[in-house]
Amino acid sequence: MSNSIILQIILVLIIPSVYICTFERLNLRINDTQYNRFEYPKLGKRNISGGYVEVFIHVESLREITSETTLDFYLVQFWDDPRLTPRAEPLKVTGRILPDNVWYPDTYFLLVRSLLYSPEEQYVVFSNNGSVEYNRKVRLKTPCSPNVILFPFDVVTCTLVLSSFGYTSNEVSYRWKGEAIHIDETNNNVDHLGFYLLGKSIQQYDIPYADAKYSALKTVVYLKRKFSAYLMQVYFPAALIVILSWTVFWINLHATPARASLGVTTVLTMLTLATQSTSQNAKHVNGKVTAIDMYLWVCFVFVIFAMLEFALSDFTIHNPKNEPKKKKSPRMEMRETVMTFSSDDDDDDNDHSVLKNNSALRDIEKMENGKKSKRSCRKSRDKESDKSEQPQCFGMINNLARVLFPLCFLVFNALYWITLLVLIHKNNLEIESSKP
Repeated sequence: MSNSIILQIILVLIIPSVYICTFERLNLRINDTQYNRFEYPKLGKRNISGGYVEVFIHVESLREITSETTLDFYLVQFWDDPRLTPRAEPLKVTGRILPDNVWYPDTYFLLVRSLLYSPEEQYVVFSNNGSVEYNRKVRLKTPCSPNVILFPFDVVTCTLVLSSFGYTSNEVSYRWKGEAIHIDETNNNVDHLGFYLLGKSIQQYDIPYADAKYSALKTVVYLKRKFSAYLMQVYFPAALIVILSWTVFWINLHATPARASLGVTTVLTMLTLATQSTSQNAKHVNGKVTAIDMYLWVCFVFVIFAMLEFALSDFTIHNPKNEPKKKKSPRMEMRETVMTFSSDDDDDDNDHSVLKNNSALRDIEKMENGKKSKRSCRKSRDKESDKSEQPQCFGMINNLARVLFPLCFLVFNALYWITLLVLIHKNNLEIESSKP
């Protein structure tokens, strides 16, 4: 416990002395006794023109890329301050506390959603010719814009814009230094994020605000999304489910339970695949309709129409109006004939008519008993004749569906992929034209 207290006392005594020594060395470098750290450095022979700040960005890492991404980078700024004397030796100050009696550019980032500076990871270098280098580490979240229509075959553009907060372009202008932005590929393995690094573009322009213009720098990083996972996990399963739904057209028309269970299963599976894909991709596209959504829901429509075709054909088969009428047996016909004759013979004696009816019925029974051995064959022939008499329209619908469904799905895929390839090529040309 006592050792820690002694160490804290030593640090409290030593660190201020080091910074006091540094500030004293810096004070010796100030050439102008009227130095104002709130006034920007003026250049030119009469010190009337504004100064400039050159910026270089070294990207250390990129994190998860959705509608935004987190960047860790070093912001390096260079400027000349003629008020600093060139006679002293170069001075470098690093750490949490930097000299506060000199001017620093008021650089800020536009459109960022969070910003964090690391006070421990910064330094400033005062050269012997009056130039200053200011390096600090920054972490921020910057917006990224996917091409929603082409998702997941799109290129994501992540934009970073910086400018001066209070100085106009006539007072302080910003310029890119060297290659402007460098992305460390050793630390930025964007493959595990599901992207390819295509390149970057830079721009220097003025932002109008109120009655003044402010100098700004803009850089755009282009990231190509990997789509192989979407092909294997979404596109191929969706196409296979649609093809599976067509097997209903080849199942026996009288096997209603089998056809119904297969149709319901394909519909529910397709619906589950579509909803899961939409929910998983929502963070990338912010709930907008994408190319993959269009494909999935068209496949869902194909499965629904296959189910409707089954319902139509099944209704046609089991519709009572379309069922063939059953033929009456010879016994029933003879009974009706006998009863008709007996009812018409009103003048005959009742006993005589009863005896005649009974003898006729006995003759009928003998005839039926003699034909028992042939009934099984007759029944089978009757069934075949009933089937042949059923309406043929449901067979035509089924045969037409076997050809029409695959043909329409093939045409849809051809139009979909050709249109997608054209749009991808057009988007790539736009990206290439935007690069310097």
